[in-house]
Amino acid sequence: MYAPEVDRSEMLRYAGLAGRELDEATARRAGAMTGVCLREARPAWRYALFDLAFDGEAPALGNILLPGRDIARHLRGARRCAMMAVTLGLGAEQALRTMQQRSMADALLLDAAMSACVESAADACCRDIARDAAASGLYAGARFSPGYGDLPLSMQRAFERVLGMQRALGISMTDGCLLVPQKSVTAFVGLYPQQPSRAKDGCDLCPARAGCVYRRTGGACSCPERSDSREGEC
Repeated sequence: MYAPEVDRSEMLRYAGLAGRELDEATARRAGAMTGVCLREARPAWRYALFDLAFDGEAPALGNILLPGRDIARHLRGARRCAMMAVTLGLGAEQALRTMQQRSMADALLLDAAMSACVESAADACCRDIARDAAASGLYAGARFSPGYGDLPLSMQRAFERVLGMQRALGISMTDGCLLVPQKSVTAFVGLYPQQPSRAKDGCDLCPARAGCVYRRTGGACSCPERSDSREGEC
């Protein structure tokens, strides 16, 4: 069974503290909030694999058509595609809301810990996908989520139809197609006959690339994978 993980360096990066020497009080708070995250998070995921075809320029998974140039470019050359959904669960969501009422400083650190935690869970889901792909001689590429590039956020609805996210994982959607709990991820993962280049990662497509604070510190915001990312906040 997968146990939740929090990469401390990633947590500090999400909190805007990357590369800084923490004072004793902040380090203690960061450790405490990591503990809250690990106690409350219940990572779970679900995915399904589909044959991939192109309807003209648009990639299609059966009767699911993926609109936009960016996802078409991202999946070019793939033979199959996975649809995945990952969440930390409602307990993590409730813990974050409670902390926001108690201490905004602690809430910032807890939010960062949970962002790092859901990324680790998404990576674990992708490892499962990669193992399934390897059985067919295919290689898994990078994740690409609805709302990233010109792939509309409304594509979240396809994940509910295919994966039954609400019943299986407790993930629901707002009228604007944002995921609840917010520490949840949906993504398409292309499966390729050859190991895909890292050039398929999403930073080159990001509208906030030029001013990205994460890239200035040698990282990335992972907004192709995070449902709580917003365009321009990379």
